[in-house]
Amino acid sequence: MSAALALPRARAAPRRRVPARRAPASVSRGVRLPIAPDRARRLLLWLVALAMAAALVATLLLMRVPQRIGAWAQAQSVASGFEVRAIRVTGTRHLGPATIEAAALEGGSSAMLGLSLEDVRTRLRALPWVADATVARRLPDRLDITIVERTPAALWQVNGRTQLMDATGHTLPIDDLAPWAALPLIAGPDAAREYPSLIGLLATQPAFAKSVDAATWVGGRRWDLTLKSRETLALPEGYAEAQAALAQFVALDAKQKLTGGSFTRFDLRLPGRMVVRLAHPPADPKAKAKGTAI
Repeated sequence: MSAALALPRARAAPRRRVPARRAPASVSRGVRLPIAPDRARRLLLWLVALAMAAALVATLLLMRVPQRIGAWAQAQSVASGFEVRAIRVTGTRHLGPATIEAAALEGGSSAMLGLSLEDVRTRLRALPWVADATVARRLPDRLDITIVERTPAALWQVNGRTQLMDATGHTLPIDDLAPWAALPLIAGPDAAREYPSLIGLLATQPAFAKSVDAATWVGGRRWDLTLKSRETLALPEGYAEAQAALAQFVALDAKQKLTGGSFTRFDLRLPGRMVVRLAHPPADPKAKAKGTAI
């Protein structure tokens, strides 16, 4: 008698989960923008609008539209009575009203509202006789101008021509110099430019300065002073050196009365020495005829 044996069933092996494979690094997943797409579209629209506005402005400028609008506005203001019809000038002695008016309304426009007061003041200050100017608008139709004129201080002689000038060396055009004949005379190239330094030098000896009749800028380096008593005082080069030499001469003149006598020239160019020239050579042939050092 046979018997059947039941074999045990084999257990199924558990299923292994296969991990999802990652895409290779070389595979592109798309490009992410740093801003949201909606914001990017709005920004692009703004850029396009700005470019169109710039093109429009450039076109208007090329067609001179702003200038045409400004001219039209000025014409309308003039038609309404805002036009310069009167100019009141104060402070002038040598400048005529026509000169002031020509400078104030340069360009032919008399529109009151289109007038730049600062430009008017700049043009007025460019006139040779004007040291300063103020301009005020009195609506609807008047300008008030106050002029500060330059003060003549000396006559400048150069290249055979004599000109009037102020204390800063600024030349002043004038037809007749006769009213200014009593002013000090300076001579030599660049003497006008150096005149302020001469004024400063003479200011250190105000009493002596009254006896100076003329001054010559020599060699672009130094001054020769001509006194009213007709002597010439040759100063050394350099402001400090000239100031010291002038002080020594004034002190010596106060003690020995050098001016107004028999001398014609005092040369102070050598430090610590003064060489003088006599009006008439001495009778003694051994004496120096051209100069004497003291």
